[in-house]
Parts: sequence; C-alpha cells; structure tokens
Amino acid sequence: MCAQCINVGLNAFDFLVISPLAAGNCWLQQGKNGRCQVLYMPGMSRDECCRSGRLGTSWTEEDVPNSTLFRWMIFNGGAPNCIPCK
Repeated sequence: MCAQCINVGLNAFDFLVISPLAAGNCWLQQGKNGRCQVLYMPGMSRDECCRSGRLGTSWTEEDVPNSTLFRWMIFNGGAPNCIPCK
C-alpha cells in the first residue's frame, strides 16, 4: 500500500517536471501585417495572457531574449507567429 502511495507521488511529480506551462509573450494588438505588436508582458502563458478577454490581445509562444523582441519590433514590424486570443 505505501509503495503505491510513493509511486503515485512520483508520477505526479514527473508530470509537473515534464509538462510545464508554456511561457511566451503577451501583446496588446496584432497588426495588419499579422505580427504581434505592442508588447504587454513577457513570460506569460497563453491562458494568463488571454484571460482578460481584451479585444486585440495576442500571444506568441516563443521564449526569446529581449534583444530578439527588440529586433522583431523595430526591424520586422512585430513578432512572428502571432496567435490572437479571440
């Protein structure tokens, strides 16, 4: 019985380690070019980002350094792979 309890605990722990929430970037709008623009908050999951229900909010799943975010916004017109919340 006790060995089963330990096994269940380890399986639950393994699940948490293997399946972390994906953190990406939350954006306030998606431009006409399809790219995410106006960074709201980095390091957010899609659920956290889209929870507000604000019209135009979008999310990108890439976890990139600030230098990459800067290049996307300045030279590329926003972040690629923009996923609208609604």
